[in-house]
Amino acid sequence: MSTDAPSNPPLSGGGFVEVLDSENLKLEEQEVITVNGRRVLICRSDAGLRAMLDVCPHAAQPLSGGDISGITIECPHHGACFDLRDGKPTNGVTTQAIKFLEVRESAGRISIVAPPAFSGYMGFKKQ
Repeated sequence: MSTDAPSNPPLSGGGFVEVLDSENLKLEEQEVITVNGRRVLICRSDAGLRAMLDVCPHAAQPLSGGDISGITIECPHHGACFDLRDGKPTNGVTTQAIKFLEVRESAGRISIVAPPAFSGYMGFKKQ
């Protein structure tokens, strides 16, 4: 996957890891998996297939369970909304973008680039 925002490059930490069967992730659905001790949110929207750390940059709460509609995901905790095409916030709750992991879909399987192992630091600046 490539993003259209060079200022928001995907996170990377390792090689591709198969994580889900494609048939288990329909449009506007999401799954949370754990890779390298990190919770990863994988979702399918009108923007395509996306994988990201399961953390909102606004308040370090999980994004999982948030509403996916069209090309956006809304944090279920504080209402921050993000464009799933480029990760950028859309409603002013935060100025920080979500970071995507590289993801691919082939032969009925979804794979992601394994994120770096958890170090205790979320990678977001406190707002």
